[in-house]
Amino acid sequence: MSTFVSAVFSERGAILALLAFAVWFRLRPHSSAARRWLIVIAIAYVVASMYAVPTIVARVVLERGFRPVTAADVRQARTAIVILGGGAETVHGWDDASLAAPTADAMERVLEAARVYQLIHPEWVISSGGRLTRRQRPDGVIMRDELLRLGVPEVRILLEAESQNTRDEAVLVEAMLRSIHAEQVVLVTSSVHMRRALAAFRAVNIDAVPAIARNPTASAPLVDWIVPYGLGRSRAVAHELLGIVYYTARGWCRF
Repeated sequence: MSTFVSAVFSERGAILALLAFAVWFRLRPHSSAARRWLIVIAIAYVVASMYAVPTIVARVVLERGFRPVTAADVRQARTAIVILGGGAETVHGWDDASLAAPTADAMERVLEAARVYQLIHPEWVISSGGRLTRRQRPDGVIMRDELLRLGVPEVRILLEAESQNTRDEAVLVEAMLRSIHAEQVVLVTSSVHMRRALAAFRAVNIDAVPAIARNPTASAPLVDWIVPYGLGRSRAVAHELLGIVYYTARGWCRF
């Protein structure tokens, strides 16, 4: 599902759609259906590329009810912050040396986890996230390194680096939380991801306090909201909406 959504809501998807219409026009040069569908697909990609459109959908469907966490939201107890992986970019040199950095999605989560750490001073911070290919560094490792740079003590950080998706993270982190006898969990992830993440953790009997990360493009100039460059935001929103449907069908969510 993730691969399909990424393909559709990308430049590659748009190019493949145009290629398909080129073949259609070549085979049926006078087809009125081809012209109609070309217009529909072109309009759909333009609309999906306007940052305002997926942002409004996300606020109505995915982000409603969430707000920045405060100290008053967290009770006095043995607490663990859990930060969920948001992706990473790994680059390899000629000698196979590599450098890895978090994506913007992951960086916003790291910033929020560091802020919440300074706010409540929990016993643990669990940095969670595996890798999709052997040549990548695990998300959890990369985010842990960034947390260290932001002043979170290494002795407070626990690592989960085997998960492949949100469901895996919930299952693996639940076992870690039991082993350390945590009494409270503060869950850090992106605002569009929080609803599905909370539901996945509730399905393994973890009722976490949500701590949404600030969207890095939230303060973008007004003109950027209508210029068609926001296909990535549409991809993220579509991924979450379809993910909720899929997780619910599999029994991996509890709302």
